[in-house]
Amino acid sequence: MQPTRKTGLGDSLLLRRTEEPAPEASAVSADVPMASVSPAPESEPTVPVVTPIEPVLPRTTSTKKRKEQLVLRDRSTLYLERSVNEQLRLVARIEGRERSEVATDILRKYLPKYRIEREE
Repeated sequence: MQPTRKTGLGDSLLLRRTEEPAPEASAVSADVPMASVSPAPESEPTVPVVTPIEPVLPRTTSTKKRKEQLVLRDRSTLYLERSVNEQLRLVARIEGRERSEVATDILRKYLPKYRIEREE
């Protein structure tokens, strides 16, 4: 025998178990004998009714830019003055590019190119 639990809810419906209704044994009423019920003869095959399908709208393209494939680069540390570093960060943010891309473009444009040859 289980002890009565005192929850403070009294005769609340929250603590009562709900009983599922018993499934009926037959959908046919008991007044009609089973032998007299016969399946309806099939005259013509029924054609399923086709409802018109609404066209599906194409997905709208996302406004977010997809990440481009990363280009392999050498990792190197450059020590910049704070003002130059801040300006580089600001330019990259305004142009929507990475700092390394902006720095690479500037260095390619203004860095002098030297040619080294062997003397024979």
